Amino acid sequence: MPFPTTSVLDTFTRADDLVGAGNSNWAVSRNSGLYIYTNEAGPFSAAISQANSWAASFPANQEVFYTLRGSVPNPGFWTMCYVRLQTSTNLDADCYYLLTFTTTGTNNDEQSLWSQVSLVNTQLGATINLGVDTALGDQFGMSASGTTITAYRNGTSTGSRTDSAIAAAGYIGLQTQANSGAVRMDDFGGGAIAIPSFVARPSTYMRARLVR
Repeated sequence: MPFPTTSVLDTFTRADDLVGAGNSNWAVSRNSGLYIYTNEAGPFSAAISQANSWAASFPANQEVFYTLRGSVPNPGFWTMCYVRLQTSTNLDADCYYLLTFTTTGTNNDEQSLWSQVSLVNTQLGATINLGVDTALGDQFGMSASGTTITAYRNGTSTGSRTDSAIAAAGYIGLQTQANSGAVRMDDFGGGAIAIPSFVARPSTYMRARLVR
């Protein structure tokens, strides 16, 4: 299945201010939330982490994605997106999340998939070595479909994990890490995973029967 299957929800194209100030579709999930800098979202304060969730809940099979802008996170730091968050205004609620790390060295940046249940954070399987350096313009995202949790980079799956701890519908969103640098996020999107529709066509045998 292609990724993403959903559209961009917010391009952040508006005056510099808190993300939710010009778009009531956002909820603040951690600290003051993200801030818009010249049509891109970034940390309101470099010293603390901030997060926002899309205020509408989506069905359990859902996805989220964003584009990396501004600058690549400092080595050892990450950007984050999440799905199935159970409370839009509280990032301590249960959810699944994806961390995309900048590492030292070259061509070895990483992703990892996590569950957060009752404030216990558990990595799902091994860390994913991307084999590349993340770059500005890269799109990162994740999906949760049934018990399959999948990470993506530029529309391609980088790895899937299986977990059943969080099965309910919930919220999607973004977080930046404290002291990660001048990181920006753009073209945020996601929602309920769209299932491709197929048109049934008669088989060759049936077509031959119909023309007789």
